[in-house]
Amino acid sequence: MSTAQGDSNLQARRDRRRHAARRSEAQERAILDAAERLLDERRYEDLTVADIATAAGISRPGIYFYFGSMEELLVALVSRGLTELMDSIASVSIPPGAGPVDVLATGLRHTSDGWRSHGPLLRTAVEQAYRVPAIYQEWRGLLQRGVDLYVELMTWSAEIDNRPPPEGAEARRHAELCMLMVGHSLHDLYENSADAAAIDQREQDLLLVVTRALQLHPGEPVEPA
Repeated sequence: MSTAQGDSNLQARRDRRRHAARRSEAQERAILDAAERLLDERRYEDLTVADIATAAGISRPGIYFYFGSMEELLVALVSRGLTELMDSIASVSIPPGAGPVDVLATGLRHTSDGWRSHGPLLRTAVEQAYRVPAIYQEWRGLLQRGVDLYVELMTWSAEIDNRPPPEGAEARRHAELCMLMVGHSLHDLYENSADAAAIDQREQDLLLVVTRALQLHPGEPVEPA
């Protein structure tokens, strides 16, 4: 075999592997998408592998090729949803001149938007977190990222007001309590009401309570972009 033929065969094998990898990723995404759609219609406890396979257009054994169990599938689905939520919040651009409360308001709004977009999935994550250790770890990871942000806002506000910076352990405890309140409050809201006015009011109530609890400096009002 010539060197040119060998190179050609090697490239062909690489192309086939890349194609197979893309196909595998697309199939796994289709399974997760199907599972999330079904959560709009029923509780996780009422879902079966057969339901998801039918919705995804794949055989039941095909599901097990990608996920060893329903629990493993749920963990992957929750991980994807929480990652998308945090990436969305992290990518938000803050207007020049914004103060700590403006940043908090933006974060709360995008968190609420995440519940609008992925409410059934996030509800399932909350409900299953204390049953499935891997989901609990994903949820705690999200919580700690929020706590980090809240502590930064508290420190920033203290600097603006020429106050001593918040104590590390105490600041994190207060920030975590606020994060838990936000999460459970939005869970309760989306469990019982999808009314736009109720959602807006809940956002405003949370902004007021968290601002006071964390002693955030209001700063100058910033006009919406």
